[in-house]
Amino acid sequence: QGEEIRNLFQDQFNPGEILYVGTTNGVYRSINGGTDWIATSHVQSNISISGFAENTNGIFAGTLGTGVWSSADGLDWQGGLNPQLAHPVAFTILEDYRSGEVLYGAVTRDGVVRSRDGGSTWTISTNGLISTNVLTLLQDRQSGKIYAGTADNGVFVSDDQATTWKQVPSEFSGLNVPFLELGMNSNL
Repeated sequence: QGEEIRNLFQDQFNPGEILYVGTTNGVYRSINGGTDWIATSHVQSNISISGFAENTNGIFAGTLGTGVWSSADGLDWQGGLNPQLAHPVAFTILEDYRSGEVLYGAVTRDGVVRSRDGGSTWTISTNGLISTNVLTLLQDRQSGKIYAGTADNGVFVSDDQATTWKQVPSEFSGLNVPFLELGMNSNL
């Protein structure tokens, strides 16, 4: 009641059956395609969920204020998967399509965080990012490139699993880019 739904996520291993909703007060789970919902347990109340990703190790949730959380079963959530973040606001969590062990997070004022071990450990990846106020991430499924939309300097791209970043020269430079989408021929 009174909660704002931030996003809806479908379990990739049980499509059409298991769904998750990220709200301003945590995670809700449905095991029957959305007919019935239960609140999942979490370490801290009032957690605002901003995005989900999943791999064989479990489900990851980006939050507004408490960093990255994880769950092996989608019911019990653990916090503390955060590198030394000055501002633990993770807007987007993204699984690398080419390697399910690699995850990325868009973190306000800290840039991009990356895990190469399925979410067990995270490091900050900002080499080449002019702006560390990252709002969103997107991966091109064909090329594997990762795109980062920032709050103040447009779009950046990485072609080496977020090790280095280059600004995309375009009409986006200097703009707030909270969402990214690829069109035909992998054009932004």
